[in-house]
Amino acid sequence: MVRDGFGWCGLITIAARREEAEDTNYDQESQYTRDNSETLPGGASIKCDYKSDKRRSLTTSLDTYPGYSGNLSGMSGTIESGMSAYPGYNGAFTNISGTVTVMRSRGEAGLEVEYNLSGTQSSVLSTGELMEYPGYTGTLRITGTVSVTQKNTTALTVMYDIAGARPNETAGLHVHEGLSCDDARGHYFTGETDSWNAAMYTADALGVARGSFDIDSGFPYSENMGRAFVVHDSSTARAACGILAEQSWGMHIHEGMTCDEAGGHFWTPMSETDPWNNVTYTPDGEGNAIGKFVIESGYPYAENIGHAFVVHGSEGRIGCGVLEVLSYGMHIHTGTTCSDAEQVGGHYFNTSLDPWIPDCMYTPDGEGNAEGECGPISAGYDIEMYTGHAFVVHAAGGTRIGCGVLH
Repeated sequence: MVRDGFGWCGLITIAARREEAEDTNYDQESQYTRDNSETLPGGASIKCDYKSDKRRSLTTSLDTYPGYSGNLSGMSGTIESGMSAYPGYNGAFTNISGTVTVMRSRGEAGLEVEYNLSGTQSSVLSTGELMEYPGYTGTLRITGTVSVTQKNTTALTVMYDIAGARPNETAGLHVHEGLSCDDARGHYFTGETDSWNAAMYTADALGVARGSFDIDSGFPYSENMGRAFVVHDSSTARAACGILAEQSWGMHIHEGMTCDEAGGHFWTPMSETDPWNNVTYTPDGEGNAIGKFVIESGYPYAENIGHAFVVHGSEGRIGCGVLEVLSYGMHIHTGTTCSDAEQVGGHYFNTSLDPWIPDCMYTPDGEGNAEGECGPISAGYDIEMYTGHAFVVHAAGGTRIGCGVLH
């Protein structure tokens, strides 16, 4: 099978497999090879190539499946990795799961990467490095970071790691309603009671304060994004400030062929900088992340097969999987037409279990070409019973993208 920019070309051949003695129509000059290992009356093998078969056989030319208007990306070579916890990692995100899929990018020299992950580093709003509050005239220089995560619908968990505070003293720290430190305004809450009045930190003898607390301001997590976070000194003056921005984390193909020995990023210098350093994902408050990106790593698609794909979080490498080649299904269907999608029907078989799953698959290369054979498939019919039936080629997710009628 060959996919071009507009549709299909190529042949599907269905060839009978019978015991030589039982097949009275056997052509002595054909390329038939007797298989003594199994007898499959009514069975068939699938041969996907560009050659005619001299045995009793049916063929079809493929065309685009009726109603399909995608870009046929499922027919290009695809490698995919399941995701699990990184070897040796036993932190908060060991339940990471999902898939990462890598394809040749369309119209560009590079890779297209799609990811669908859960159990990752949950969404974090962070101030980055705190700056001195505009107009502050005190003597302290408070530095560090403050992060906010979602606890439930309106409750937040605030984590702080600051230095430069007045030793052994307690002061407040709060999300403010303003969207800049120049105009931070008052505490950001809704309701009759300002819950932020109870939010305090206590510095040690060196002026360092680390800790966390939960607070319900009445606003959902997402509404805090872009707000000013203010750290006060013990005189209640506003001493430091930062803007809460959504935190992103890295994901990369690594040079190693196993997760136990993933190594560094897999790239060959096309410039002075590692292109994987610019790749990040941004999880939601539940730790889910769905998205895609295009990258030029300097290596062609095929060179990435078998490499480790690593997902990072606040605790370093939290997830990993090895990229493996994907295969897709192709089957004879009950319908006798390819012109009407509603009439193509499901798989055509007369056995207790569907023999087409998962025994008939094809694996396209990076150019969208596939050549090979699958089977034998014992679907419970004589080969003549397949005449006039639709042969369907699928892509990722079972999408029907190619079809032809056997004759």
